[in-house]
Amino acid sequence: MSSLELARQALVTAARCALAVPPEEVAVADRPWPDPDALWPMLAAQMDQVSQGPHRVDPLLGRLRGDLGLDVLESWLISCCLATEMFPDAAAAASLLAEEDRISLVTPVAFGRIMQQALGIPYAEGLCCALEGGRAKNLGLIDVLDVLPGAPVTHRGLRITARELAGLLATSSATTLRPMGSVGNPSQVWVEREAPAKGTVFDAATVAGARNLLSERGILCLRTSSRRAAQQLALDLASDRAEQALFLRTGEDVPSAAELARLGEGLPVLDFMDRGSLPAEQLALLRALSALEPPIIVLVPATAELGRFAALAVPDLGYSEALRVWQLAGQASGTAERLARRFRLALSEVRSVVREARDRHAASFGTDPSVGPGASAALGADDSGIDDSKIVMLGEASASPTLEHPPRAELTRAVLAQGARKMGKLVTHLVSDARLEELVLPDRQRRLLDDVIGWYEASARVFGEMAMHPSSHLGRGLICLFSGPPGTGKTFAAQCLANRLGLNLYRIDLSQVVSKYIGETEKALSTVFDEAAAGHGLLLFDEADALFGKRSSVKDAHDRYANIEVGYLLQRLESFSGVAILATNLRSNMDQAFVRRIRFLLDFPMPDRPMRQLLWQQALPGAAHRADELAVEPLIERFRLSGGSIQNIGLAAAHLAAATPSGRVSTEHLVRATYRELEKTGQARSKGEFGPLAELLEEAV
Repeated sequence: MSSLELARQALVTAARCALAVPPEEVAVADRPWPDPDALWPMLAAQMDQVSQGPHRVDPLLGRLRGDLGLDVLESWLISCCLATEMFPDAAAAASLLAEEDRISLVTPVAFGRIMQQALGIPYAEGLCCALEGGRAKNLGLIDVLDVLPGAPVTHRGLRITARELAGLLATSSATTLRPMGSVGNPSQVWVEREAPAKGTVFDAATVAGARNLLSERGILCLRTSSRRAAQQLALDLASDRAEQALFLRTGEDVPSAAELARLGEGLPVLDFMDRGSLPAEQLALLRALSALEPPIIVLVPATAELGRFAALAVPDLGYSEALRVWQLAGQASGTAERLARRFRLALSEVRSVVREARDRHAASFGTDPSVGPGASAALGADDSGIDDSKIVMLGEASASPTLEHPPRAELTRAVLAQGARKMGKLVTHLVSDARLEELVLPDRQRRLLDDVIGWYEASARVFGEMAMHPSSHLGRGLICLFSGPPGTGKTFAAQCLANRLGLNLYRIDLSQVVSKYIGETEKALSTVFDEAAAGHGLLLFDEADALFGKRSSVKDAHDRYANIEVGYLLQRLESFSGVAILATNLRSNMDQAFVRRIRFLLDFPMPDRPMRQLLWQQALPGAAHRADELAVEPLIERFRLSGGSIQNIGLAAAHLAAATPSGRVSTEHLVRATYRELEKTGQARSKGEFGPLAELLEEAV
């Protein structure tokens, strides 16, 4: 028989025995009820068997004692309160025991007498357990009702809370409490468990200071602009305690103490990073939790108001922390160093990366995994000039790839893949096999691009080994401005640069990022910047003047909010430690506050004649698909076209040629394609402009 059914029978039996007491007899609370029908011995034996048996025998007691850590008395108190909600006869019996029609609930005095008669527990002990709800009240499992003002506290009704009752009633079985985050649980809590590490990532002084604050205050709030950095420090604190970290994502409500207790062993970490501020009532709930279930860690935005709670500012993950993360994940010294230069991830993320890389490697174990078109470039050659796609482990030349230690190429591939998934619909992931060798630029711009690459590859050494720190308010990020007319190669240069640096290329989709709702734009941009700063990718703000344009004078609320968005972008660029490219056709429209934060400024001019000649050669198919009499020089000489336009002409001419029997590009095909491109761009396209090729113009029109 279940504990809930036994609690029901105990209430009904106690009521029957209470009715057997002669009316003229004065009741004495600590004395047993008369038992004329000998009902108690069998019931007591069954209750004792359930109490002493394994938790799994009875689901309800297993949940109460195993998950919530309640003792025998506390568990039976909850069972009796549940019985009055589930069974009308139990509620009627509770009312009779309370000797009050207005109370159909268990009272402390009734519970004490039942425990004395059923389990032989001293009356005073049972009474103390139930007074004011006891620990069950502190955990948020039951409420205390003062129906009769002035009545003794021993006669107050104890009722299961609506939250716990909703979870109970939502189940198919009346003996099973719902788990956290399930239907009927208003708080909607999702839990991710992370095992402790063999060491800490942050330095010993930071961890020790956080540990002391947590021990003294019960709740420690970690202020940060980087969720992964705060999560890492939380995991460090859990590892320092040799416990798992319990990362909780909550809905609008703060979880109850009972919900936290139900998680079992571990250090709870409440994630409130998506909330701009915490309302006063939620701060009060946190304060109540700090007195009941310490310790607890709370992740909050850097700007959150926290009242008197202990708070600690958490810096972003740097090279030294990233190196420690990869080492704790079991990577060899050389591999860890090179991965740390590129990727700033928390240990939980790296563990996931290693698992994914291990699975990828297992799927192709014993073969040379194909990296596909452009993948070798995307994996990138690091500062040593060694291509990730060609090695197993740097520093361990004799090592061979194993399922336990997948090659660095697989780790890199897994990091980039996970980063692309995290970005979701906020960006467009541009995948190409573009190489710097294919980029046609003047020598000065080419040298500037080389400097950009050198800056990126040297950053880990500058800010790590050389311990350099920015002397100004500017951050460590690499921000570049690409400006020039349309089609001059700004986006193509970004693709080449991303492949050379071994990063994903994310083009910001303004339609997804910019929102009409206040605060949503900042939240979306925060996600984009955080993931890019971790080393997942290079951010490309195409047509950047639309987002980074000059701030206007404030005439209405819309102007004021637009200026707030620009101000937020300035703030994020200052703290950004990744790579971003702002591409614009109209440099003059850019806000000067952004321009001052630029590390490198590259102007992409319209190509001169030698550059156009190279661009035409790249745009056309190979010699086998060109007509013998193909005349390109007149077009090179007469039309000052951008690289994008030339590429379009070559592609259109190839399609025209493919539709003919010979399949070879002729001068006529080029003239027709050029005329159409001039028409699209609004440039002059008269016969005089085509010179000796004008005779082909009639067929082109």
